[in-house]
This record gives sequence, C-alpha cells and structure tokens, in this order.
Amino acid sequence: MFDYNTQEWRMISGLPFIRCDFGAGVLNNLLYVVGGYSKSSPHLNTVECYHPSLDRWKPVAKMSVCRSGVGVGVLDGVLYAVGGHDGFNHLSSVEAYRPSTGVWTSITDMHLPRRYAGISCCLIILNYCNKMFVNVSINLS
Repeated sequence: MFDYNTQEWRMISGLPFIRCDFGAGVLNNLLYVVGGYSKSSPHLNTVECYHPSLDRWKPVAKMSVCRSGVGVGVLDGVLYAVGGHDGFNHLSSVEAYRPSTGVWTSITDMHLPRRYAGISCCLIILNYCNKMFVNVSINLS
C-alpha cells in the first residue's frame, strides 16, 4: 500500500484467501474487494473490507449474485457492483452497498449485460432559477 504521508510503499495483510478477477473500490478510506473467483469457489459473491488502521481484512455482507469481472464504482457514500459474470451468464444487474446499513440492495439493471465494465462516477449539482438539478451518471466502457 502507498502511504501518501511518507511517500513510501509498505506491505499489508493479505486477503483471507486468494481470489482473482475481482473488482475494488475505496469508500470512507476503506478498501473493498468485491466478487471474483478462486480455485475453491468458481465465482464469488463475497466482499472483504480492508481497514488500514487495523491492518486487517473483515468480511462484509455478501452480494445477492456471484460476480467475477465485476465493475465497481463509488458515488455519494455508496459502493456499486455493476455487471460481471456469474459462471453461466454475463450480468446486467447492479447492486448498491451502503456501509451505514451493511446491506446490498438491487437497483435498476443496465440495458445490456457487461463484464469488466469500467466505472467512473460523477455528481454534478447545478443551481438554476432557485432549483437544484442533480445529474448522476455511471459511465460504462
């Protein structure tokens, strides 16, 4: 892990078990590793959270669907798991995780299934004629 204050890299605790093809995102200064697959489990719905101050990984709630090649994005305090592959199909489903509730929630599906989706999130707030417009976009590539 890179420590911005010391400008140095340092080793951290390894994941509890080896996983590949996962998505990752940082929310509230915690690193989340989402889905993927391993030798023992072809496709995973598990999520691990790394706490830098403790140098420990902790499991959080499982997603409702196994996802390898999942796209992960963070917007407005929410972690999103987008698309992926469940071992049989490419997925168009999307789940949202709120640390305050500790629960994954299914939200509106994408129009097309995606695996290895690149996610970028942007929140734009415009004040026009005493009205507030909020445009939230999750761009997939």
